[in-house]
Amino acid sequence: MNEPSSEKQQKLVWNLFFDSPIGNLFWLYARRRQFIESFSIRQLFAKAEDVDQNWLDLLETGAKNDQSRYAVYSFLAGFWRQNYMDIMAEISIPTLAVFGTTASSISRSGFSETPEQRCQLYEKGWKNCQSAIIPGRNVLPYESTSEFVKIVAKFIRQLTPNFSD
Repeated sequence: MNEPSSEKQQKLVWNLFFDSPIGNLFWLYARRRQFIESFSIRQLFAKAEDVDQNWLDLLETGAKNDQSRYAVYSFLAGFWRQNYMDIMAEISIPTLAVFGTTASSISRSGFSETPEQRCQLYEKGWKNCQSAIIPGRNVLPYESTSEFVKIVAKFIRQLTPNFSD
């Protein structure tokens, strides 16, 4: 969140994947159901058994649209690794940040932050942020649907006392 990739590195990775033979081959490989399942188990979900047919069907369907590859390439190029601390400090609306108990760290330096540390960082960075930790890793609405709905409903109730779930 606060350790940007170098612009040179981003351009190199982007140019390698953007409309190049290597990028096209990688896309053909990465959109295969076997790769999607393996990646989901290794990087996204806390428990392999949560990677079900519905999840795989959803991602496989999305991968059929070649335009979706640019989101993948953008992620791999590290465009999301910008320093957002100043922008976060300007957010004044109530915000809820929900993390999984086994969430993957996004630190480039190799520092492995705990979900508790990440919660503290977000609450410190945003003026009006609440955070929560629920079971799961990185796909919380899918992994822990009922817990996710409960924590979001609780947050909304705090903002709108007449809200009922």
